[in-house]
Amino acid sequence: MRAYVLALVLALPALAACSGGEDTAAESAKLSTQDVDTKWQADAEEALGAEVDLETLKRQAAVDCQRTDVANWVVTLGTSGDTATSAVTRVGLQQLCPQVEDVFAEALVEIEGAADVNALVCSQPVAKLDSEERMKLDFIC
Repeated sequence: MRAYVLALVLALPALAACSGGEDTAAESAKLSTQDVDTKWQADAEEALGAEVDLETLKRQAAVDCQRTDVANWVVTLGTSGDTATSAVTRVGLQQLCPQVEDVFAEALVEIEGAADVNALVCSQPVAKLDSEERMKLDFIC
């Protein structure tokens, strides 16, 4: 009987830890998400030099993750009129879709090295543009 009681006493802490494991994992995941968001916001604010709205950045990054080819990025960057926010865009890509970051970087190099950005933009074969980008492209070209 003593062995049974001793085994039960020793097993109770382990059982308690097992029953709360899901809560601990959920809390850990929530903290991890908060840490990522905090870092994302800090990196974006550092890159831009101003306060940013993280939810807006997340929405924009989700759209940016759909741009998976250089031509699309060249048009997007070229029609924006301002590549100064490219550092903030890069931060968003790093957080949500790092596989797109190389394509973005290649397009940024093309834009920054172009003698005539409008000519470069107008020469791109793009199929996927939203209506605002299409309107800007039509105006430029």
